[in-house]
Formats: sequence, structure tokens, C-alpha cells
Amino acid sequence: MLNHKQLGMSLIELMVSMALGLLLLGAASSMALSSLFANKDGLRNMALEQEIQPMMSLISRELRRSGYSQLAEDDTSMPNKYFRKINMPGAIKTTVAGKNIYTGSCIIFRYDSNKNNILSNDEVSGFMLSNGQLLILNSPSSLNIDTCDASDPKWQAMNNKDRINITTFSMAANTETISTIDLINKIDITLTGASTDGSFSSTLKDSIQLRNLPRVY
Repeated sequence: MLNHKQLGMSLIELMVSMALGLLLLGAASSMALSSLFANKDGLRNMALEQEIQPMMSLISRELRRSGYSQLAEDDTSMPNKYFRKINMPGAIKTTVAGKNIYTGSCIIFRYDSNKNNILSNDEVSGFMLSNGQLLILNSPSSLNIDTCDASDPKWQAMNNKDRINITTFSMAANTETISTIDLINKIDITLTGASTDGSFSSTLKDSIQLRNLPRVY
């Protein structure tokens, strides 16, 4: 009867196996950590987008109404009858394919919210970017307001800088020129929010039609 000798693993084979096992474990750990960080960054970006999406929705909704009046009447000589006036202080004017485009980070507009065809202070609004905050204009003291002054208490912050910084708020107003007057028919909006430490950011874009064709100043 043959006596079969039982052989175990040599020390070298054991060390090679352990080294391979450690390499595989390291690779798996690296993949797991990468996935964890990617998921964490994704959640942070999602949370940031949820912070700025309501701002973009409000801007788009309000600007679509600019220039509206119940009777579709305008009297440029009377401030309380001029709904289609829209201001873009500090905007840069360029001409592309014969069309004038105004690009800036502040806009002031009006619309007939109570449908009485008389412009009141609470029907004048606006948006502007100032020092990391998006500001909204509420009931200015004058119907003829045409400047963006962040020190004016009528401009109120829409975001808390302890939570989010607004790094970009840009509007490109596309116009059609009628009798040498520029009327805005579309505005392209870009809004970027960033974490307070600047480690990540999220950008939203929207393009809206202005059916009431407000006159730009």
C-alpha cells in the first residue's frame, strides 16, 4: 500500500498569497472610498441645487410678467402708467447679427399685479447680485427707481451666506428694435451657487420669453 505524503504551503507561497490578498483588499477599499466620496459630493451638489432652484424659479416667474398691464396701455410721460419700462443699470450693450443684447447682473421691472392699470410701488420689483447674495427689490420708495444700490433696505437678501454664496447672476437680454427703441423679447439667465468654503458649486440656466416686450433703459 502506497503511503502518500501530504504537502502544505511553503512560506514563499504563503507570503505571495498574502501579498495578493492585500492588493485585492486595497483595491476594493479604494473603490469603496471613491464611491463613498462620489456619493457624498453628489448629495452635497443636490442639496446646493435645491437651495438655488427656488430662486431661479422666482426670477423666471416674475420676469415673465414684466411689462404686463390689464388694459395693455402705456403712457411714458406718467410714471404710474408706464408698466413696460425695464431698467438694467450697468448692463453692457453688444450687437450680434443686428440685434442689441444687454448683459448685466441687475434688473428692475414693473407689472400690473392688481390689474387696475395704475402702477403702485409694490408693483415695482427687481433682482441684483451683491457680495455673494442675490437681492430682491420690494416696494421701492420711488416708481422711477433706476439704480441698484445694495445699501437701500428695499433690496433684501434671498440667500443666507452662512449656507450658500451666489457667485454668478447674469442676464443676457435679447431685444428687437422698433423705431430705434429696444424692446426685450427674451432673457437668458445664469445662476451659480457655491458652498461657503468654495469646494463645490452648482449652476442653473433658464431662457424666458417676455411677451409684453418691455422697453429697456
